[in-house]
Amino acid sequence: VKCRNPRWCVAVGAIIAGPPASNSYVPVADRWNGSTWRQDKPPAPASASQSELTTVACSGTTACTAIGEWGNNKGAAGLLADRWNGSSWKIQRLAPVAGGLLNAVSCPAADACRAVGSDGNGLFSEVWSGSSWKIVAVPAPTGTKGSNAALWSVSCPAADSCEAVGQYRKGSTIRPLAEFWNGSRWLIQAVPAVGGATASQLFGVSCLSATDCEASGNAHTTTSTEVGLLEKWNGIAWSVQDKV
Repeated sequence: VKCRNPRWCVAVGAIIAGPPASNSYVPVADRWNGSTWRQDKPPAPASASQSELTTVACSGTTACTAIGEWGNNKGAAGLLADRWNGSSWKIQRLAPVAGGLLNAVSCPAADACRAVGSDGNGLFSEVWSGSSWKIVAVPAPTGTKGSNAALWSVSCPAADSCEAVGQYRKGSTIRPLAEFWNGSRWLIQAVPAVGGATASQLFGVSCLSATDCEASGNAHTTTSTEVGLLEKWNGIAWSVQDKV
């Protein structure tokens, strides 16, 4: 769900489109006007029998992008993007990525959206320029197989400034991952892990500016204790802010 003001929000997901046994569902979007919710049915590919929207970003009340996926009973599948223009939803063509899944999207402006995810080969992103989507490579940490890394969240305070967070595996240890979009490419950032943790990952990030971000996740210790993890970006470095 994303809200631009107290009287305008949009939430996305999926709704069953036939008998439960048919395993058929279609995208759904609900818009809040301050007093009631109104439901829309964003379009999906004509051949899809299952399609859903999993995340949405809005730069204004007349510019939203929702990301998801679709599939059918013949084994075909792909990425899905729907665009809200203030009056209706229209499907957008994403650059195809075999086995790819986009987990998050952020749109600092109507002509600028950044979506991040992963596929069987590693990390990838798609960038919206106002007219089309294109794939932009995302580097994986040195010594890490791409398939052992994932980005779960992205926040863009500006078109040339985004933070994406997730995790990667090195050896037997899962470590937190952060990457910065500088307007043309993604750069890996050093992220401290909780001391003694066998696994640390970041699932969410929110940035007020290029020098002020908060990321949240969790960490597991050798005693199987799980703690909440908060990390802070100050424009120079990430630091563990708290573990609860």
